[in-house]
Amino acid sequence: MKLGLRARLSLLLAAFGVLAAGLTGLYAYRQQREVLVQTAERELQATTHVSGRRLAAVFGRISGEARQLAQQRVTREAAAGGPAAAQRAAVADAFEAALRNQPSYFQLRLISATDNGLELVRVDRDATGPVRVQGEALQEKGHFPYVFQALQLGGGEVFLSKIGLNHEADSHAAQEKPTLHVATPVFDDAGRQLGVIVIGVDVARIFADLRADMPEYLRLLLANEWGDYLIHPDAAQAFAFEQGQRVLMQETFPTVEALLKAPGPPLLAQAALNEGAQATPVLGAFQRLRLAPDARGGDVVLGIAEPLDEILRSSRALSSTVEQIVMAVSVVAILLALVAAGLVTRPIKQITREARRFSSEHAAGELPVERSDEIGELARGFHEMQQSVLASMAELHASRERLAEQARTDPLTGLYNRGSFAERLEHGIAAARRSGRGLALLFVDL
Repeated sequence: MKLGLRARLSLLLAAFGVLAAGLTGLYAYRQQREVLVQTAERELQATTHVSGRRLAAVFGRISGEARQLAQQRVTREAAAGGPAAAQRAAVADAFEAALRNQPSYFQLRLISATDNGLELVRVDRDATGPVRVQGEALQEKGHFPYVFQALQLGGGEVFLSKIGLNHEADSHAAQEKPTLHVATPVFDDAGRQLGVIVIGVDVARIFADLRADMPEYLRLLLANEWGDYLIHPDAAQAFAFEQGQRVLMQETFPTVEALLKAPGPPLLAQAALNEGAQATPVLGAFQRLRLAPDARGGDVVLGIAEPLDEILRSSRALSSTVEQIVMAVSVVAILLALVAAGLVTRPIKQITREARRFSSEHAAGELPVERSDEIGELARGFHEMQQSVLASMAELHASRERLAEQARTDPLTGLYNRGSFAERLEHGIAAARRSGRGLALLFVDL
């Protein structure tokens, strides 16, 4: 079926309106989606920065407490050797008080700088509370990095060990738990090294407290200076190096490799985070930091990731809203297209009707000559044509009348001529035939 001008114009205008509404909605959706991602990036970076500062504050406090214990006179006297039972008991009391006040401490020890790093005072955390380890249960620890590395430091300096599972025998609550050792040397008044204060820190508790302040959908990630996961949503991937395997952060987030090679500004990365049975697309913010800024060691890479589905959750609601707006605007566009097409085609139809009537009746009708647009120009042009045609027809009719009159009369006298006589004779004969009567016609030729 052939469509008329109004239908085609309506379809064209409606298609243009729907297309414009759809493109506008798509642009708004994409812009809002980009804004959501940018907002999430800023929030992740801010959360990572704040979390890093919190960790630095926590481990800075622990380092400060280790220094304070190392600088106490009773600690120096207990580490000096010889009969110092009372002093060691006083140090044990201080250690026990620290364990009671700090749930994140696994154990506190005073280790001698001699005798292969023999423990002089040791208080562990157990299920029942602080436990003092004495006598033959005290062990030699000189071969551990947190002892021989700390003994290389000066007064007031602190060493942080690598975070790992505690495999030391008879370590009570710390056994096979993620542990970090904070160590600082003990000196006498003459500057002679006497020993090392070591605080075993429950890393899992500290990061659990940090994680508790975050929304549930965020993923907390932590890796050591080589990229081995220390904290991961899938517990099986954390401390894999303790089992002879390597699960590296840079394998999931390749851009993190730059932070592992050298300290640098925080960065963002997208990847599919393997959480056991499924891989979740996430956006993560990563920062390399030193757990205690004024200590040696303790370099880690902290990451906080957010699933892309969570980031774009608001965009799905926005998508539904945009779809509704586009549908409403499209309906309005279609209605306006119908109205606009009618406004355009109605005067054209009027001109068409008048043209047909003029063709059959030779009579001028009403035209939209008052319009100031192109349709008005068309109507005025057609009206002028009508008037011109009517004037020509009137002139032609008058000319025919004059010719007919000249054919029937004499040009000099104005009397009817032989042509008029022949015409009247023809009419008379026809009338006589119809009536059956006679015919007489007189013609005087001057």
